[in-house]
Amino acid sequence: MAKFDWGQRAVTATAHVAKVRIEGYYGKPPAKSYFNGCSTGGRMAGADGRPILAQSKVKLVEAAVNKACADQDGVVPDPRKRSFKPLSLKCQGNGADDCLTPAEVAVLQKWYGGAKNSKGEQLYPGGVPLCSEAYWPLWLTGLPTG
Repeated sequence: MAKFDWGQRAVTATAHVAKVRIEGYYGKPPAKSYFNGCSTGGRMAGADGRPILAQSKVKLVEAAVNKACADQDGVVPDPRKRSFKPLSLKCQGNGADDCLTPAEVAVLQKWYGGAKNSKGEQLYPGGVPLCSEAYWPLWLTGLPTG
């Protein structure tokens, strides 16, 4: 449970407590709320204390990327020259374990696409590296490894 608390709930729970304390001190809730960070702090942008993708979905994405990108020996020679489209895993009906919901596809598109401003312009090159899916539990999803 401690790993789950750290990986999924710590930042959100801390922010909630801080807002309650601010309201208690000032007599009104904060007018604005900001966060800064990557890794654990960055997950706060979309996680709200819940896993963004279930472990089975991360494994599904990892397998699809490897199938699309790896050579006959299972090696990905240059991930920058490979193409994988998250839309290829979109469910045709209601969500299932072997496909992604529209919301999950949108998360992957944002992760792989990198940071954009409100006009949709790329802020800097890159996003989550293609073929890094096996390591997402360590630095992106906070899910258990293995």
